[in-house]
Amino acid sequence: MLHGAGSSLHTWEGWTRELSKNYRVIRLDLPGFGLTGPNATKDYSMAWNVRFLAAFLDKLNVGECYVAGNSYGGRMAWEFAYAHPERVKKLILVDASGYAVTRRRILAIRLARMPLLGRLLVHTTPRFLIAMTLREMYGDPRRLSDAMIDRYYELLLRAGNRETFGILSRETVPDPSARIRTIKVPTLILWGAEDRSVPGSYAERFHGDIQGSKLIVYLGVGHVPMEELPDQSSRDAAAFLAAL
Repeated sequence: MLHGAGSSLHTWEGWTRELSKNYRVIRLDLPGFGLTGPNATKDYSMAWNVRFLAAFLDKLNVGECYVAGNSYGGRMAWEFAYAHPERVKKLILVDASGYAVTRRRILAIRLARMPLLGRLLVHTTPRFLIAMTLREMYGDPRRLSDAMIDRYYELLLRAGNRETFGILSRETVPDPSARIRTIKVPTLILWGAEDRSVPGSYAERFHGDIQGSKLIVYLGVGHVPMEELPDQSSRDAAAFLAAL
C-alpha cells in the first residue's frame, strides 16, 4: 500500500483492518515522508522510486504481490506495474496521479509551486494551512478529526519532509498515456467524485487506457476514499482481490 505526497502509512489504517483478515499487508512511509526521512541523494524521480520499491520488496523476499496506491502513491503503483508486470498480480489505483493536471485547486500545492512561498513553506508551515488543505481533500470535511490533522501536521515537520513535498509539487510529468496503455494486470480504479486534486475525468482516462479495468466512483467523497470511506472502499478492494 503506497500513500500519497504529504501523507504516511497511516492513511491505510481502515484498509489494513479489513484486508489483514485474509492477506499479509505491507505499508510503509515512502522516502521523504512519515518517519522514513528524506532520500540522501534528493532523487525523487519516478525511476528512482520504482527501483526503491523493487529493492524494498526484494529485502522482504516478496516476489510478486498485489499493489495499491493513492495519489502520488497511485502513480508509483502503476509505474511499478509498467516496469515490473511480472511482480504485480493485481493493481488498485485510488485517485491516482499520472496524467498532467492543468489546474491545481488544492491550496498547499498551489503555494508550494510558487518560487518564494514554496521556499518559505519549507521552513514555516502553520497548522491551519495543513487543516485547510486536508479539508479541501475531503468530500465531507466533517469526517476529518482534529487527531488526524495533528498527525499529518506533526509528520510533515519531520526533517526533510516539507522539502520533499515541495519538490514533488513542482514536478512536471510527460504524457504517460502510452505507458499506461501497456498495463495488462487486472486493475481496480477507485475514485472520489468530489476530488479537487485529481478530478474524476482522470479516473475515466485510466479506465479507458487500462484494458479490462473496473471503475468505482464514490459520491460525496474526495481525494482519499480509503480515509474518508474506509469500510466501503476496503470491502470493494477485498472483493476485487478475491475475484478469480
